[in-house]
Amino acid sequence: MRVNESKNGLLSPFQWTLKDVKRIDEAGETAPDRDIIAIYLRREKGRVHLRADLLDLRYGSENEDLDLYFLIGFGDGGSTELPDHLSSPDKFPWKLAVKIYEGGKGIVISPEGKKLGEVPVSYNAQLDTVITSIPEDLLRQAGWKGEKLRISALTAKDFEGRVSDQVVASEDDEILPINVAFVFHGNQPIMKTSAIEEKIFNPKDRTGFKRLLDTIEKYQVPVEIHMSGLLQANFSWSARYFLDRIRELHRRGLISLEGGTWGEHLMPYFADSGVNTKSLKIGKKLVKELTGDNPLIAWSPERVIDGKTLKEIRDSGYKATIADYPTLWFNPTGTEKDFKDTKANYKIHELTSLPDFKIFFIDHVFQQETATTEDGGPSMRLREHFVKQALDVNEERDPERILISMNDWEFVAGFPFGQSNVPSLPDNFENNIRWIKAHPWIRVTTPTRALMSGWKAVRHQVDYSKLQPQTYLQEDYHKLRDVLDRWYNGSPEDESYRNWIPLDRGWDYGGFSDQIKTFKKLGDVFTPGTIMGDIWKGIESMPESSLKDLAILSFLTYIYETAWHDWNVDPSTGKRRISGWERDMAGQIRQIGVLIQAGKWLEKVRSGSFKSQEIYLKDLNMDGDKEAVLSNDKVFIAVSPVGGKIVFAAAYDPKTRDAVPLLGTPLNFPTNEGEAQVNPYLKRIGSPYASHRLSSLTDIPKARDDLLEDELYRLEVEGDEIRVKGRSLEKTFKLNGDTLEVSYLIRDDRLKEVLIGASPDILTLISSGREGLEATTSKGAILVRGSRRGEVKISTDNASLSLSENEIPLTREVKVIPRSKRFKISLTLKP
Repeated sequence: MRVNESKNGLLSPFQWTLKDVKRIDEAGETAPDRDIIAIYLRREKGRVHLRADLLDLRYGSENEDLDLYFLIGFGDGGSTELPDHLSSPDKFPWKLAVKIYEGGKGIVISPEGKKLGEVPVSYNAQLDTVITSIPEDLLRQAGWKGEKLRISALTAKDFEGRVSDQVVASEDDEILPINVAFVFHGNQPIMKTSAIEEKIFNPKDRTGFKRLLDTIEKYQVPVEIHMSGLLQANFSWSARYFLDRIRELHRRGLISLEGGTWGEHLMPYFADSGVNTKSLKIGKKLVKELTGDNPLIAWSPERVIDGKTLKEIRDSGYKATIADYPTLWFNPTGTEKDFKDTKANYKIHELTSLPDFKIFFIDHVFQQETATTEDGGPSMRLREHFVKQALDVNEERDPERILISMNDWEFVAGFPFGQSNVPSLPDNFENNIRWIKAHPWIRVTTPTRALMSGWKAVRHQVDYSKLQPQTYLQEDYHKLRDVLDRWYNGSPEDESYRNWIPLDRGWDYGGFSDQIKTFKKLGDVFTPGTIMGDIWKGIESMPESSLKDLAILSFLTYIYETAWHDWNVDPSTGKRRISGWERDMAGQIRQIGVLIQAGKWLEKVRSGSFKSQEIYLKDLNMDGDKEAVLSNDKVFIAVSPVGGKIVFAAAYDPKTRDAVPLLGTPLNFPTNEGEAQVNPYLKRIGSPYASHRLSSLTDIPKARDDLLEDELYRLEVEGDEIRVKGRSLEKTFKLNGDTLEVSYLIRDDRLKEVLIGASPDILTLISSGREGLEATTSKGAILVRGSRRGEVKISTDNASLSLSENEIPLTREVKVIPRSKRFKISLTLKP
């Protein structure tokens, strides 16, 4: 039996079946170390090498009761009596045998029982293999003249007198290997450099994303990876070297990359709105920029998908996606058996109503056992699963099947959902890869490779628009299709995402009093009068520009893993709550109103109708509090009453007729559902992750538990100035051409320093990383430039400037330290 694509010429027959295991179990003698799953033969340099793979060769079995025999036959005739008077229903004519009892040697005998010699034997309990080899001269003594060899391997228990398991094969046999594929998906909001570097590799316990790359490179097995746009942006900014390594492994054929969405929003909620199409095209562009290749397969976030989103994936230029439970769509009986894996999971599928678009399905046994080990290799459940599928593939002679294991990249990195570092997971995965690599009847491939091979798909006469949403997110089989609706719309057991009203600053200052004053509900993109509906409509009305691109990307960031809920019931409400990090993200959707207002400013500048400077107060983010806007035909600046900070600023470029974002990082993880910059709980316990973004003119207090940076200020317009008044200090904003002058008056001793976060041309920084940002000091001023465009110049009176090595992504931090109760900061903003 020849193994396709085998480089070493090993023969890989296997005739062990699950029925054999059942027979042994019924005899009360469960012995996986005597169950043979494959035998191999290779001729090399005058020797014949023989190998047997056992289901589970336990360490030391050869010194206990395991006996193993290799029988070799050729030509006509041969003895059918087994060595040592063993009994077996299978008759195999042989002319030479190797008896392996214990230790490192086997005894070669003739059918008459004559000892012809001894041969070396090696055991590997982790790979479950026994290997020996005999000189061809011994075969010639037995009458061999170069004919095709037949081999049989059998096992027995000491002194029992009967065969436990037996496999027979011939050199003329040819088997089909089973195709298995590992798919890993990763998604992380844009966070501080130290947070991402720890996820890439934690040397203390050897966990991290790096472990997967190390394993596939060590064993030269291909895998398929999907990185969300957010995760790729993280790597681009904080660990460019890691992204370069992924690119190199892709070039070497060890990684196939899937496309997908920017922030892993659940697509059925946004079908036919334009949201999915925009996100999918961004995902495709990111893979193209990284590898030079267009991805063929799109990752469906959380495998939440329906017929409409299948079409949107196809129309975005992809050729396939991956889903769960084919029987839910193609044999929907509504019974529990719909959720059991069948052979349909291993085939590629296609709808006649969506021609030339394929659907792969996940093998859930393989998925669940990916990082589970027993005795240094896969779990017994997975071993038996592989053998059963391999037997079936060969019985039906069907090489076009693929067993797909899909897991979060975080899982095999060693930090599965809801847990911290678990170093055993990457270790277990590596052990399983080693075992699989050592078994030639298992071929590791990728869905992309399978797709490129042109395998024939199972076709279904199904109208794609009739396919209802499906997902793995189920509490029990019968509620599978309802869980998403209950999360979004609410139920007696679930808090409603649709009807949720976010907090103003982002933490509970007394419950209801801190909710946004408009009491506007989150809603959905299709419903006017809701946060999501009005924001999406506002984005669509924006002029084509960098501002609109940033607004779209911000929206895709904030609908991150849409409507996700905690699994545990909140005892105070009796319901499952919207997850805290999901609140943090969704609560920012209303802040895009600032970018929408900037788009109106750009339209006015482009038309030439901007005659003079405009200063006004307006509620831009739907909370009932007014922001301050300073603008002219050169710059747009928005100031929040929370902290009196500049949350966004842009400059107009007359050459490109575009606006260049300069201040503000709306793509970074907020850590709060409102406008607060820091999470006060994390700040109190001293966590460096209390904030992952930096607005300009952020007032940093001297005391760690002080919340000066997020205090509420009163904003007033006085002539051509904006006054920002608080109990500890006052700021006055005045715009002169492209320069903003901010005068500080300090009333007490709380202020330590003022931070400015410059992010010139943030859309370029997403892909260029730190290399796209340059900061220099000259003549008492600091200049922060983008590599392509955008410039922020910072100078001061009665204060000192310094460049600190900040961890905030997509940003260059500038520190201002006051030397007087009155000082001034000047910001010159150029495109």
